[in-house]
Amino acid sequence: MHITNINDIVVDTNVFMHANNDKIKFCKSSKEFIGYLSNCNILLCLDDGFDPVQSKNQSHIAHEYFTHIRHGEFAYGILLKILSSKNYKIIKKSQYKKYKKLVNQCIRNTFDRIFICIAIVSDSKLFISNDFEDLDLQKRKYLEKSIKNLRILSSAQLC
Repeated sequence: MHITNINDIVVDTNVFMHANNDKIKFCKSSKEFIGYLSNCNILLCLDDGFDPVQSKNQSHIAHEYFTHIRHGEFAYGILLKILSSKNYKIIKKSQYKKYKKLVNQCIRNTFDRIFICIAIVSDSKLFISNDFEDLDLQKRKYLEKSIKNLRILSSAQLC
């Protein structure tokens, strides 16, 4: 795993979902990555409003995780392990508010915008996403150029 000297990370929902689908080219690297994440001290970044009780949760990121990652699958177990061990950190909206305009101009999808804003203000500035439709190479390069030290990588680039 090519992750060293970081204490937090932002992970797109699709990375968890790809770990459950052997037909996706990112399956193996997604499994490897989230397995690694569940056994290390790197904190998963979430937006404010997170509550492990799904009915009380107000976090957009956690909502997307809970909505799309299916119960009983490998990735769901990993997510529960991370959340139950409190191996996450909350980033408040006030921390990333000043970057919203830049991100909104580049990214259409509301949830993707939140993931990227959280990554921008995280300590590591590292966003792992296998989404090359909403976040194509041109957008990735633009954001990385616009935000000092921001890195947007796929799970395959880590493994």
